[in-house]
Amino acid sequence: QAVSCGDDLVTLLSDRGAVFCVDSTHTPFTPSDVCFCCFSTPKALCNIQVSQVACGSQHSVALTKDGQVYTWGQDSRGQLGLGKVKTDANSPQHLRSLSAIPLVQVAAGGEQSFALSVSGGVFGWGRNDRGQLGLGDTTGKKKQNTYIHVHVLKIIHISCGKDHTAVLTKDGAVFTFGSGQYGQLGHNSFRDELRPRLVAELWGAKVTKIACGRYSTVLKQLHRDISPVQLPVCDGSEVKENGL
Repeated sequence: QAVSCGDDLVTLLSDRGAVFCVDSTHTPFTPSDVCFCCFSTPKALCNIQVSQVACGSQHSVALTKDGQVYTWGQDSRGQLGLGKVKTDANSPQHLRSLSAIPLVQVAAGGEQSFALSVSGGVFGWGRNDRGQLGLGDTTGKKKQNTYIHVHVLKIIHISCGKDHTAVLTKDGAVFTFGSGQYGQLGHNSFRDELRPRLVAELWGAKVTKIACGRYSTVLKQLHRDISPVQLPVCDGSEVKENGL
């Protein structure tokens, strides 16, 4: 049903809601070698149906079908949302502070994580040194009590790069924030944005999908595709790895 990859971790989600993980640093493989004998299911998720998985550089986030969030992996920047200092987790940890909030999506970037509620509320935690949490500052957050405001628009999707973030609203508008080092924010500059900023060149367009690579952002507009070259973003020539 879905696959998500970090720097060393590959996570698969089956159509029955089962999660399978493999750490390529311990179990190296090439695409032709992939088989389910290489993968293992985290014990904490063995009897739980999962609807979404997302991987950051060294951590993973899962959303269950009943709206609960689990995180595991490296927690050097608070990306697991456990509220502790540098407490890595080898097994999925339940984020109980989000239990009462009806959630529809989780997303993960380099060392940041997000959860999206049914009402369009966005909760972010983890690394924030480039403003990738969109809070107007560069202070990291170790808990999920940070709420991101994008005017009065309802957010329906979140995508994360290594240290930048893009959100899509119900009306088809796109806001980006975080690192602009390679032009990945689409604002005709290489500046960082600490708060969500509307991509003005898309004004009036109806964007239906967004996806962030490591240092890039790709959009799909209703009835036609938009390539990064059509927007004032990096064409990839300045980046050794485009993350797509």
